[in-house]
Amino acid sequence: MKLSVSTATLAVSGWLALAATGLPPASAGRIAASLVFLMICPGAAVMRLVAATRRGPDRYEPLMAVALTVAASLAVATLISEALFLTGTYTLTRCVCALAALTSVSAFAAGYLNPR
Repeated sequence: MKLSVSTATLAVSGWLALAATGLPPASAGRIAASLVFLMICPGAAVMRLVAATRRGPDRYEPLMAVALTVAASLAVATLISEALFLTGTYTLTRCVCALAALTSVSAFAAGYLNPR
C-alpha cells in the first residue's frame, strides 16, 4: 500500500477536529473544524471504501459524489451518536473520537482494499 497525501489528510482530519474540542465552546475555530469534519470526512472515508470494493460505479458525477459524501457523513455521525446515547455514554468528545477513529480506519482500509 502506498500512502498518499489525501489518505493521510483524511486520516488526520478527525484527530484535528478532536483537538479543536479543547478550544472555547463558541469559538469560530472549534465550530469550523467540527462542522467541516462532521459534514465531509467520515463520508469521504466511507465513499473510498465503496470505491475500493467496487460496489458502486467507477466514478460518480461530481455533484452526486458530494451529495453521497455528505449523506454518508451524516448517517455515520447519527449512528455513532445514537449508539452512545443508548448506552448512556454520550459526550461530544467521545463522539468525535469515535468518528475520528472510524474515519482513520476507513481511510487506511480503502488503501489496502484498492486493487489498483
